[in-house]
Amino acid sequence: MHTIMLIPALILCGLLTLSNPAQTTQIVSEATEPIERRDVAVYDETGSITDADALVTTGREFALSVFNSADTDRRHIMYGDGTQFSIGHDEELIFIIYNGEFLSTGNAVRYDGRLYLPYTILGKLGFTEERTADGFGTMSFQCGGASLRIPWLAEFYVIEKDGESIENKRTRIYYNDILYIPVEILEYFPYDISSTEAFPNHADLTAITIGDSGRVPALSEADAKELLLSEMLRIYTDEISRCEAEPEYKTSIYTGESYEKLKSDSENISVDLVEVFGDYYVFRLNDFKQYIYVNMFSREVYYEDIDSITELYLKPGIADIAELYY
Repeated sequence: MHTIMLIPALILCGLLTLSNPAQTTQIVSEATEPIERRDVAVYDETGSITDADALVTTGREFALSVFNSADTDRRHIMYGDGTQFSIGHDEELIFIIYNGEFLSTGNAVRYDGRLYLPYTILGKLGFTEERTADGFGTMSFQCGGASLRIPWLAEFYVIEKDGESIENKRTRIYYNDILYIPVEILEYFPYDISSTEAFPNHADLTAITIGDSGRVPALSEADAKELLLSEMLRIYTDEISRCEAEPEYKTSIYTGESYEKLKSDSENISVDLVEVFGDYYVFRLNDFKQYIYVNMFSREVYYEDIDSITELYLKPGIADIAELYY
């Protein structure tokens, strides 16, 4: 176990200055009503979705990977941007999701029943660093009209609005020599925060979800399901057409039995909602343990690689159809 300590004599100085978070102003609708943004989905006069390309399958490289090493007592985590870290098997693994993105700032930690986030998350959330007259030893960050001040050697954080202190009772900790902040301080800034929840099909992997306040989903559950069904139909149709046109490809991937199952499944495709996980509707395809994550805000889609030696591996896109029947 790594050691968690209350704040030592010195405090970390300096933080990257990043831009403010983008604001979301999307209009929500039911599946039978038109959606205001025409790039989300196109409806015909009956209210049915006609644009099967509304889901974003080639967006940000998600590629979240959790790998259990057979010869060590540690888990190894890698993000799509190449960032990686490891954690002991006996430590709680808590991912941080912000506006649907798994942040590669590291793991959240729980200490004395309270959840803490690495202070480097502030830049990712859109906080900007302020230069104050307090000089060396004070860090100050502003977002949404309020400020978070971390005075030199002080026991508490100070949260200010309109020049007045509105909170000074949140302690801080050091963990693995990194300053961590209590998640509750975000309640004073324009964010919505969820409690930790387990990944679908992975009870020991959890995440906390943070989102810009006021976001409204671009897709309802019914929208996401209909779009996913349309896209799966295209994927099956394209795969069968390729197999018929390229016999060598067909025999290199499929047995006679698996190809017949492919064709049978293509005539009776089903996607069933497993649960809502943070920003994602999570669906299961047919009778496979193939979980597909549809972001209700950005329409980005990721799928869980089920033929991997990793404990969890999420890839951009909907499914590798050949992998399912190989």
